[in-house]
Amino acid sequence: MIGIAVNPSRSAAAALGAALLFGASTPFAKQLVGDMPPVLLAGLLYLGSGVGLGVFRFLRERNIGMPHLSGREWVWLLGAIVSGGILGPVLLMVGLSHTSASQASLLLNLEAVLTAVLAWVVFREHANQRIVIGMALIVVGGVLLTLPQNGTLASTGGMSGNLAVAAACLCWALDNNLTRKVSATDAVFLASTKGLVAGITNTGIALALGYSLPTWSLTVESMAVGLAESDKIFYAAASGVNMPIVYLGSKTGRDGIHGATMASADFSEDSEEKRPTVQVGDPFTEKLLIEACLELMETDAIVASKAKAAWRAGLKAIICIGETEAQRQGGEANMVCQGQLAGSVPADATADNTAIAYEPVWAIGTGRTPTSDDIAAMHLHIRRSLVEHLGPAAMGMLILYGGSVKPSNAAEILALPDVGGALVGGASLKAKDFLAIIAACAK
Repeated sequence: MIGIAVNPSRSAAAALGAALLFGASTPFAKQLVGDMPPVLLAGLLYLGSGVGLGVFRFLRERNIGMPHLSGREWVWLLGAIVSGGILGPVLLMVGLSHTSASQASLLLNLEAVLTAVLAWVVFREHANQRIVIGMALIVVGGVLLTLPQNGTLASTGGMSGNLAVAAACLCWALDNNLTRKVSATDAVFLASTKGLVAGITNTGIALALGYSLPTWSLTVESMAVGLAESDKIFYAAASGVNMPIVYLGSKTGRDGIHGATMASADFSEDSEEKRPTVQVGDPFTEKLLIEACLELMETDAIVASKAKAAWRAGLKAIICIGETEAQRQGGEANMVCQGQLAGSVPADATADNTAIAYEPVWAIGTGRTPTSDDIAAMHLHIRRSLVEHLGPAAMGMLILYGGSVKPSNAAEILALPDVGGALVGGASLKAKDFLAIIAACAK
């Protein structure tokens, strides 16, 4: 028997991240569903995910071999592909052609309920009281979405769109339970296989029905939904007290949810028809907000804000900087690190409240280390950049090195000028290695 240790917090974070990306894909799909048949769009969406994940897996492992699966596990995987990769996406695209993206996103919460029901009833899994109550509340919300409103159905296309989305949720619920049977297999392999098989199948069905591929640009856009560069994905969470809140309201004093009120315009007979500044289903404004947040991330202002928060909590901040391999090979390492220092180190930082850690991104966790001359040159550059940014106060600020520090190289690295210590990663998990590094620091 093999025991597998599971980190509940990481599992929950992964599940929430998957739910966020899944929900975010619906408005994007809604933008495309009017331009091509649902079955073709479903095929291109899944084909794009299969190709993207297949390339990622090849670059990660340098091969495309298949893991070992038993005959029964292949049956489970095939069932998951048919239900979740072929039927589910087509039903969702049909539903989106008859209802709004915002309502479809909310109805997709039924997937969790149906997943749990199948797990309890069919696959005989245990259910506790809190989960049952949560599922019941989700069902109530789904029912409310389909109730008549002002004499018409809540969905823009009547009941047919809602039923199609609900049917898609049932397919994905079955997919979730079947995929769980093979969850010990590499997740990237499962997702890429599902995407490729389902994408090729649905696209083939669409072409066989007489549909033709749209323009090249629209085809690529459809397949690229959900793909993103890993270093352009940002995670954030708000917790605790004294967290600042920014309200966005419209100039009419009406923001759609009766939250922020900024009445800088007169109310008139036309006021009720004025739309809120930020609303569900307003992709243009949402896009602007997303781009603004991404631009803010690029400035390293978030790092500076975190450093100040650490100071307020009585902590000393360690601000990490470093270049990628492409930036180093392109001769941009000094410029990149200097820019990171300027954006992330607050102007009132001192040696007492802040330390800098140089971590070349390409060396973290890889076992690869820059030469001693490279490390010394970069630390000298960092020192000069800090003095330029902060003045003489930067002379006493510690500059740590944190790129694959090991017992075999610790003494040499720590003896270099301007290297004030080491930020140890994986080696700190092995007591023998960590003690050897500590001994090197003491010399």
